[in-house]
Amino acid sequence: MSNRDEVVLEMLRGFVPIGDQRRRCQLSRGTKLRLTCSAVLALLLKQFVQIRQLAGWRQVTSTVSEARGFKVQTKGSSFAETKGGFYLSREDVAAFEQTGIVGPFDVLSTEDSAALSHRAEDLHENDFDGKILIGNQIAPIMRRAGLWSINYSGMFQALRFPEFAAVLHHPAITHRLASLLGDDLILWRSQFFEKKPGADGTFWHQTGTFRENSKAQKLVPAADTDPSLVQLTAWVALTDSAVANGCLRFLPCSFEDGRFERMAYELFDNQFGALRGLSYEELMNGVWAMKHTTGNFTKAQFLFDVIVKRIPDLFEHAVIEDIEMKAGQCVIFTSMNMHASYPNITATETRLALAGRYTTNDVRVTAVHDGDIFTTPEGDHQFAKDGIGCMQVHGEDRFGHNTILPRPRIG
Repeated sequence: MSNRDEVVLEMLRGFVPIGDQRRRCQLSRGTKLRLTCSAVLALLLKQFVQIRQLAGWRQVTSTVSEARGFKVQTKGSSFAETKGGFYLSREDVAAFEQTGIVGPFDVLSTEDSAALSHRAEDLHENDFDGKILIGNQIAPIMRRAGLWSINYSGMFQALRFPEFAAVLHHPAITHRLASLLGDDLILWRSQFFEKKPGADGTFWHQTGTFRENSKAQKLVPAADTDPSLVQLTAWVALTDSAVANGCLRFLPCSFEDGRFERMAYELFDNQFGALRGLSYEELMNGVWAMKHTTGNFTKAQFLFDVIVKRIPDLFEHAVIEDIEMKAGQCVIFTSMNMHASYPNITATETRLALAGRYTTNDVRVTAVHDGDIFTTPEGDHQFAKDGIGCMQVHGEDRFGHNTILPRPRIG
């Protein structure tokens, strides 16, 4: 077995194969019939025509090979040697440029982390005092499907609650970010990541400009910025995060190779192209994942199965790093690094984290403030955009591209 095969097997550890997920899924008779008919149609098309020759369908690997050789070329000018504080040393910056990861490092005490975790749980139970910033129409749909969690109710809530804003404004985070991105920084999204006992893992993904469910990328740099440094994520553990309850996993240095993200979006946009060369069983899995599930990570897992076959040297020299963290610790990383998390196999431990996504003021945050797209079991819905914006966390806004909201204050 090659190193690449071993890496792929290790990346899949803890995840249920797509075929098993499909067979376990409770589908109505009508949905099963539509699924079978769609797979048969795709099989017939594959047998009798070359999909790439049909009008509007294109070769999905057209630009994928170009998405290599990315670099983390940091733009920071504030360093520990000159400014003290929590700014990084030049050696630490050089290490980040190699791996795309800083940390874990301490931000909060164990006691403060526990208090914030309980506070977040209480607010979720009360729908964050009756105001869900992604829109109240989404919550009832997700509740009916049994999918509602703080992962959704807590999105952007650092804009309203000073205790969470204070964490994401903490100098231990913002000083380090300034050493990497530059002095003028905004927090463009905050969210919680919760894994209750028995929760599935979060499948491997890679994102540079955060297109996600939108038709266009959310983050648009004013200059030709390498996608590995358009934005950085600070992930703060509010509870202990270990392998058993779902800690983060990374492929350090994988920001250099953006072929996974590029092909994933090309296949997502050209779903018939994604089905080329697949067996009937694989076609069934693909139609189910792409058309009959709402979770982005289920789709990502199916696309992963396709992409590793299409790009035989992908992950060839990768090394997987599991990052366990104590409550109150933080890790900063570029989301162009392939990353995932384990399932929570514990009986009683809930893993909770608060994450901030940061970029520079010259980047236009587009779809978020114009009304983003949220996928539900009952179709796509547009985010409410009232009350959503960015917060200045370091330096100042010299561009005026984005809505900058004041930091919430106690009282």
